[in-house]
Amino acid sequence: MLKQFCSSRKEPYPPDDGSNTLTKLLKYLSGKRYVVVLDDICKKQDWDAIKEALPNAFCGSRIIVTTSSSGVASICASSGHHMYSLNGLEWLEGLKLFCRNAFPDINGECPYALKDCCANIVRRCDGLPHAIVAIGRALAQKPRNPNDWEKFHNSLEYKIRTDPNLFVVKNSLMPSYMDLSSNLKSCFLYFSIFPEDYSVERGRLIRLWVAEGFAIGTDDQTAEEVAEDYLNQLIHMNLVHVSKWDFDGRPRYCRVQNLVLNFIIQKCKDEDFASIFSKEEKNTSHQRWKIRRLSVHNDYSILPRDTDFGGGVRSMFLLRLLKISAVDLEKNLRKLMLLRILDFQGAPLTKFPEDITRLAILKYLNLSHTKIKVIPTSIKKLFYLETLYLKQTDVTLLPKEISHLHNLRHLLAYKYNVDYYVMFHSAQGVEMLCDEGIGKLTNLQKLSLVKVDEKGQILQALEKMTQLRKLGLTGLKRDHGTELSASVGLMENLKTLNLCSTTKQEYLQLGDMSYLPQTLERLYLKGCLKQFPASISSLHKLQKIGLKWSKLHYSPLKALQCLPNLIELELVDCCIEKELIFEASCFKKLKILLIEELVNVNMIVIRWSNAGP
Repeated sequence: MLKQFCSSRKEPYPPDDGSNTLTKLLKYLSGKRYVVVLDDICKKQDWDAIKEALPNAFCGSRIIVTTSSSGVASICASSGHHMYSLNGLEWLEGLKLFCRNAFPDINGECPYALKDCCANIVRRCDGLPHAIVAIGRALAQKPRNPNDWEKFHNSLEYKIRTDPNLFVVKNSLMPSYMDLSSNLKSCFLYFSIFPEDYSVERGRLIRLWVAEGFAIGTDDQTAEEVAEDYLNQLIHMNLVHVSKWDFDGRPRYCRVQNLVLNFIIQKCKDEDFASIFSKEEKNTSHQRWKIRRLSVHNDYSILPRDTDFGGGVRSMFLLRLLKISAVDLEKNLRKLMLLRILDFQGAPLTKFPEDITRLAILKYLNLSHTKIKVIPTSIKKLFYLETLYLKQTDVTLLPKEISHLHNLRHLLAYKYNVDYYVMFHSAQGVEMLCDEGIGKLTNLQKLSLVKVDEKGQILQALEKMTQLRKLGLTGLKRDHGTELSASVGLMENLKTLNLCSTTKQEYLQLGDMSYLPQTLERLYLKGCLKQFPASISSLHKLQKIGLKWSKLHYSPLKALQCLPNLIELELVDCCIEKELIFEASCFKKLKILLIEELVNVNMIVIRWSNAGP
């Protein structure tokens, strides 16, 4: 920096006076007005060292820093400085930038015969300006033959790896990648498992990373909380992008950009991290002893026949398959006895593959969005299972042998039957055949959505499930209130509580629920309420509440307006009042308000003062 300043002003380099270079730079800039651009600061330590040599007392000096890390940007922008977040280019802007570089001799006008190919290339670039420019300039040197350009597009991944002119993506990612810890590198490389343009749910990623052993719990955090911290770090470094945000500001779905995915896939090949079987990869030689994570995603083919996976596979994924051979699947499962993770989300399965229960050390089983109807009693053999994910399946009954899975942490089994969710029976839970052993599932963190049995045994078992973070129950009756209140009161870590009665007319007996965990962030009550639980007003961490078919004789808003962090409020047939009154001084953080089926309400009032509406 000092040499560049001196050179630009045609001044000699300061003589050696025994001080270090940063001190020399500070002396040189003192009393001067300057502009300096620091490109791609990756580490907080680098900024801490550099800023000491840049005096800011003289009016008019400017320091511009670019960084891929949101954390570094926040530190640089502290003390009143400005931060500007750059987003990727919109598709049309990207296309214009590409054409300016690919067709400079014709003023950026794209020839008609090349329009489709240019559009596909720009889509692959995901709005990254440096990638668009580099690829555009590379194609500017090529003959404008549609066949040649199509071949270039089809081999873009290979070109980026081998063409020195296209190393821009690799070179921009490598410093950030090398700065990651070993666990963060594994989490980042894990996105190679998923196809291009595939967004992954936050919870699914977290549970996978925990099952893989990338995230390990501490005295202060569960393994799931550590994994969520890892995901947030990757997002703040702009290595992972959020496809959709949740209402509370947390990422809901995540993905990596297409060119970043190409970089990850190459690193996985170099490090034998994962092997991909797809249409593009089917002719690739996979050395059987190197396969640890196997991902099969092909929009039309079945699982590869007669493939020797070597028995060393630890994780297996089936993604975007339209058909599958049950015989081939069973045949391969018999070979893969060391599997710890099976993720068959969305696979075309109609029957539970019996050979799964032979996988003695399986920790994670995802069968969501399949047509499976029955879970066999042999599920009890999966003693080490931690996650059983059955969302959007046709399973309605879980065998009592589920009580043998003492290591289970996540049991999620529910199905939405209609697109319009404001219907009483829109969500379907599962029945659990309970016995006295069901209370031994003391490691459960998430249990949803379970239909309460006739004898209410599941409510008695809940008293021992004090580690629950999420609980969803349906089929509740008014005489369940006492046992339910006692059990929920013991769950000091509960964040989500979802309660549903048997019918719209059945009462949720919650009046004696004098204590609700102060950790609650989401509360859903579906069914009649004789009175609104007073303890809800003290839940200062509550961010979302849904009151549906409560039919209260008074408005619940007076109790709810005391909640300082409420972001989303759903009111469906919640009271029989004729007006709803919102105090303008309350609900400061509310972003989403849903009001439906309040047939008696004929006025909604926002009251600005005590004097009147």
